Amino acid sequence: MRLPVMSRSGLLRFSCRIVICKIFVTAKECNPLAPRCNMKRKTSVAKSNNSSTLSEMLAWKPRLSLLIGGFITACAVTVGVLGWQLTMAAGKDNVASMIEEIEFLISNQISNYVIGAADSLTAVAKMQQTFFQEDVWSFSTPERAKATYKSMLIALKAVKQYTSSMYMQTYPGGCQFGYFYHTDSNGTETLRWWSQVNNTVTINLCTPDGTIIQPPIDVDTQAGNGTLENPGANNTLQNAVGGIQGADLQYSVGDTFGYSNVYLWNNMVYKSAFAYSINKVTGEHVTFGNDWTLEVVGDAILGMLGVVSFPMFAAVIEANTGYLLASSTDADEFLGDDLLEINLINDPFLQDFSRLINSTFQWNGISKPINSLPSQLLNLFEFLNEYYTGSAAAFIDRKINGKNWKLGLNSYTIVGNPMLFITYMDIDSVEEELNAMSAKTGYMMIGIIAAFVIVGAAFTIVITRQLSTVSRQIKLLKDLKFKEVLGADAEIKDRSFIYELAELQKCFYSMVLVFSELLKSNSSIRNPTQQTGSAGPVATVPRTTRPMSMTDPTRSGGAPKEETTATRKSSVGKN
Repeated sequence: MRLPVMSRSGLLRFSCRIVICKIFVTAKECNPLAPRCNMKRKTSVAKSNNSSTLSEMLAWKPRLSLLIGGFITACAVTVGVLGWQLTMAAGKDNVASMIEEIEFLISNQISNYVIGAADSLTAVAKMQQTFFQEDVWSFSTPERAKATYKSMLIALKAVKQYTSSMYMQTYPGGCQFGYFYHTDSNGTETLRWWSQVNNTVTINLCTPDGTIIQPPIDVDTQAGNGTLENPGANNTLQNAVGGIQGADLQYSVGDTFGYSNVYLWNNMVYKSAFAYSINKVTGEHVTFGNDWTLEVVGDAILGMLGVVSFPMFAAVIEANTGYLLASSTDADEFLGDDLLEINLINDPFLQDFSRLINSTFQWNGISKPINSLPSQLLNLFEFLNEYYTGSAAAFIDRKINGKNWKLGLNSYTIVGNPMLFITYMDIDSVEEELNAMSAKTGYMMIGIIAAFVIVGAAFTIVITRQLSTVSRQIKLLKDLKFKEVLGADAEIKDRSFIYELAELQKCFYSMVLVFSELLKSNSSIRNPTQQTGSAGPVATVPRTTRPMSMTDPTRSGGAPKEETTATRKSSVGKN
């Protein structure tokens, strides 16, 4: 059978139709928005199911919250514990220097107080000496003597904080006259009057204005042989050079001044200032005296130690006699009428100090006489003056009753007498206090670390929740679920309050919106009937231009010619 022959123009039109149909079919198969498409949408590459924290940790994919929380916790613990331990270690290393600083400070305070009180007492004694030299005071007549005693009482009341007495001693008889204040065991203070005839001393009570009340409350006779070793009640001999009082007044050189040694009288410990004076008008010779109640110095020392929270002991020792000037001890400093040297006082600190200097201390090759305490004290005084001049102090570690103590040593020359200042401080109590403080600080540090971790956890939760919100919205936008992302006012719902994340949400939303518009535009171009509500798929693509014949007269300028079926058939037949 012979096939009909197709004209050239017909063959061209048939080929164009076949190509257009193939293009339409291909576009419809590839368009994901085309209805009734058999092509399945591919799922996202990222899995939508959430893996557990443990599995992600094992896969080396920890959560951001764990990373931030772990970092904050590690930093808090490291900084807190390290700072705490370094602080406590530095404190323990500085315990010794801190103790020495405290002892040095207390020793300086005591020495300044003692020196200040001695200087004040010296000024009072020299004031009387000046008044007598200038004939302001005089005992030349009964009338002038009475006026002088009255003036002395007024002066005593004015300087009562520095001295408890003000009296005069005749020269050369050594009889004593004057006023003094006495405080009994109940704390009651009374004004009393001294008077003396030969070796008999009489004491009377007085009214506040100085009027003598009879009869006397005490009469004491001290007989002597008129020598420096046994002067009796002769105060001139007692205060002379080499006398038992230790004032060493040089009467032959004129006006002179000196301090007595520490002594016991009427169950009270004193140190007295004496000023020998000559009246330039009347030619009288007298010695003025003022007593320094050392109990007041002891009370001052206790007050200074009271400000220190650690156990301490302090004492001022007269190096040339071995007697206590003042201390914080509660032990008795005298036995009967005898004042005790420090090695005989039943106090653990004084006993330890005595053993130290009496058995282990030596200076400049000087032999160490056993139980020769004053000599050893002077050796120590010379050693401190040589190697610890000024306000420097020496420190020695000691062990008393099983506890560790730090002994501080200092020396001063006060009113011509060598003085040793000693302090003991409990080292163990300082370390115990430091350990207790360390434990307390540790608990506080745990609380601070816990609070810091809680704040860090809250910060981590806030940040990760914001990131989770952004991640969730990105997933929805990836699936083109705009309605679940947009709010009622066409704004993004749950926008992050963090600026960078909010900008990320906004930019990603804008990017996806642009892609969506492009997809819609592409769909409308390829399948416009779908936009108008066509129910079924369109089989052909509507022709926008008519196919042109190869012999189209429009190309040659003629009118278009209608082609009929007969013509097409005849053409085929001819071919």
